[in-house]
Amino acid sequence: MTPEPRRPSRRCVGCGARGPQALLVRCTVRAGGVAVDPPRHPRLGRGAYVCARMECWQAAARRGALARALRLP
Repeated sequence: MTPEPRRPSRRCVGCGARGPQALLVRCTVRAGGVAVDPPRHPRLGRGAYVCARMECWQAAARRGALARALRLP
């Protein structure tokens, strides 16, 4: 029996739950502000992950967690 391959996991900045990287939405800093990366073509640079649920986006915005994770002023 072969071992199951390891899948990368990331932590949501909104709720703090760990989940598979493929199920989280990655945000990066762009010239115009924060942008959501396409799932199959992530951009280089500092990124933060958020669950796809609206509650997580609201929690991240309310606490300033997204700006802190991306090191924005």
